[in-house]
Amino acid sequence: MFRVILSMAIAISVPFFVTAQTAKIQILHNAADPAAASVDVYVNGSLLINNFKYRTAFGYADVPAGVPLAIAIAPDTSTSSSSKIFDKTVTLEAGGTYVAIANGVLNPGMFSQNNDANAKPLAFDVYAVGGRTTSTTPGSVDLFAWHGATDAPAVDVVVGETRLIEGLSYGSASAYRTVPPGVYDLGIAPTGGQPIATFRADVSALGGAAIIVVASGFLNPEANGNGPAFGLFAVAPTGGAFITLPSVPTQQFAQVQIVHNASDPATKVVDVWAGSTKLVDDFAFRSATPFLEVPAGVSIPIGIALSNSESAAESIATFNVTFEPGRYIVVANGLLVPAFFPKNTDPDAAPRDFSLFPIADIRPRTSIDGNVDIVVFHGATDAPKVDVLAGESRLVEDLSYGSNSDYVSVPAGSYVLDVAPAGGAPIASFTADVTSLSGKAIAVIASGFLVQPNNGGWIFGLFAVLPEGGPLLELQRVTTSVEEAAGFTSALSVSPNPATNNIRVSFGIVRDASVAARLVDVTGSVVANFDLGFSVAGQHNASISVANVPTGPYYLMIDSGFGSASSPVTVIR
Repeated sequence: MFRVILSMAIAISVPFFVTAQTAKIQILHNAADPAAASVDVYVNGSLLINNFKYRTAFGYADVPAGVPLAIAIAPDTSTSSSSKIFDKTVTLEAGGTYVAIANGVLNPGMFSQNNDANAKPLAFDVYAVGGRTTSTTPGSVDLFAWHGATDAPAVDVVVGETRLIEGLSYGSASAYRTVPPGVYDLGIAPTGGQPIATFRADVSALGGAAIIVVASGFLNPEANGNGPAFGLFAVAPTGGAFITLPSVPTQQFAQVQIVHNASDPATKVVDVWAGSTKLVDDFAFRSATPFLEVPAGVSIPIGIALSNSESAAESIATFNVTFEPGRYIVVANGLLVPAFFPKNTDPDAAPRDFSLFPIADIRPRTSIDGNVDIVVFHGATDAPKVDVLAGESRLVEDLSYGSNSDYVSVPAGSYVLDVAPAGGAPIASFTADVTSLSGKAIAVIASGFLVQPNNGGWIFGLFAVLPEGGPLLELQRVTTSVEEAAGFTSALSVSPNPATNNIRVSFGIVRDASVAARLVDVTGSVVANFDLGFSVAGQHNASISVANVPTGPYYLMIDSGFGSASSPVTVIR
């Protein structure tokens, strides 16, 4: 709990002459440089504070207004202001209330630099900001925050889900915030990020007071002359030693967007469980959640269950995932029984089993004003390694199933994106109009099956994932010849279906190849193999005997050596 300091262990003298006009000022020593751990403060050549200790405040005092006040900081061994290490002249307005804060380091070259582009240059300086001695709202607590940690970036102060203060740079003060008396956990977060440290402020007994919360010390003491470590401190209007706000354990979080891109018709709608909590209910294929906050640094069991599930125990697949603090897109992709679907001949492709594919380092917004940043994920299980082109430029190259590209930043506008086998000519083109998405970072996902029919699965396409989630946005197809990417010039045709003794098969291949067929049952086991021989590029017909195959549902798979195609077929007697 904060305590009001009623006495000050500071020897002072007030040499000011009495005038009709005065202002109030409180002086804080927050310069973490070990060489300035104790200083003397002079005003107009007279000693105001002797041996002024680091993290100590001089309570509000009346000083002349409307006249120049020459403030000098000198070593604590000084005998006059002539040994000053810093000086500044200020003129205060009559009736004003001010806070002056000594901050910074004597020799910036010996200390860590601040990577916040908005920070003031490092210097031993005194800053004047408007102060309050009491709350403006009876019974409440007024506070403002001062960022005085020289090696810390701009920060937000987070209380629960509320960002109480945003974008506070070194050497600057926030506006006053008025809060009810109580106990608050103040999270310190890089601007726009999640808290990396939390401090407890108990202001339950301070109704009617105005206080200052000071960020003080070094994030990395070892790189800063072993100076004092970073912390948050409270300063009462009466001054005295800064009051330490105790640190509390901080649960770090990751921001995660989940995308349903599993083209297996059996997983058209699913539920997503995180431990025993249903995270997403009735999650439809080709849709995305908004970014969700999940604990970082701990293993989270993510379960995927069919829709209308009542517990995580009903999950058809469970994955233990650990996120580091940051921003992710997690793509649910793949097939429940891969043997029912065409193969992927790319040796670098990920396994086609149903799985989660996390994409790390997702950007909250574009890296360049006026642009759109795009990361591409290859989620088509039967597609080979691909390139994505815009005009003559290959934006993405050699992208295998289950992998993602780096970000590409383009000006907001309308583009035609061509999809090509790696190093080859385009086989499909899509219009991507991102004119209205300036400033956003999005994902583009390759989704569906190249070869149709594919057990009732969806045809190949490109889809955009927006940060706010919702249904994926389909990029309109300009041209279509996607079967060629799997080695086929036309879809596999099977008749009759149901069949009793023989099946007639029609297919087209893009190049000469040895062609084989296999019949797969509902468990994924191969019940029959057929050698269709060497075939030249073009359209072909073949007859396959199923006279010795038991009655039941099957999948006929055709393999060309360059890709696969499949079709359901039923055998009856």
